[in-house]
Amino acid sequence: MHLSKWGYYADLVVYPIVVLALTLVSFRSPHSRFFGVFFLCSLSGMAGWTFVEYAMHRFVLHLIRAAAQMHDMHHASPAAFVGTPSWLSLAAFGLGAFIPLWTIAGLEVASGAVTGLMMGYVWYLVVHDAVHRWRLNRGSMLYRARLRHAYHHHHVDQRDGNFGVTTGLWDRLLGTAIDYSPGQRTKRLG
Repeated sequence: MHLSKWGYYADLVVYPIVVLALTLVSFRSPHSRFFGVFFLCSLSGMAGWTFVEYAMHRFVLHLIRAAAQMHDMHHASPAAFVGTPSWLSLAAFGLGAFIPLWTIAGLEVASGAVTGLMMGYVWYLVVHDAVHRWRLNRGSMLYRARLRHAYHHHHVDQRDGNFGVTTGLWDRLLGTAIDYSPGQRTKRLG
């Protein structure tokens, strides 16, 4: 949905605060193994985010009608402030990840994994903003992400693909990668 500029960038303020709060709450753990568990769960959450990002983009934003209609606004105007409000993404993290993990595995695992997921989400927000709005150096990691994402937006070979924004790993593994090698023509991203 269309957001104000502040609403669009709010997650870059809200999520670091939530991550800090989750970390501080978790530090209250009486277990001597807390740091190791929290750290490993955070790393797992960051890695897991890449698959969540791919799956949400491929299956929710492109196949579920209501979500796809909103996502089409982004495709029609990539530089517009179209996104998910913070309250909705926070609810999804809470109901979809934190509460189930807390119930099943405890506070250390839940807070660590969700901290990692949220850090992955913030990285996604930064990368996605960069590929649409920043001036990038040719050959940089973000420039390659821009090329990969441009092929997603412009369906150069008339098929959907390149659903990963922060990484092309899942597209390659699941057969949805579209070649964006430098020798091919690319349309300019807005």
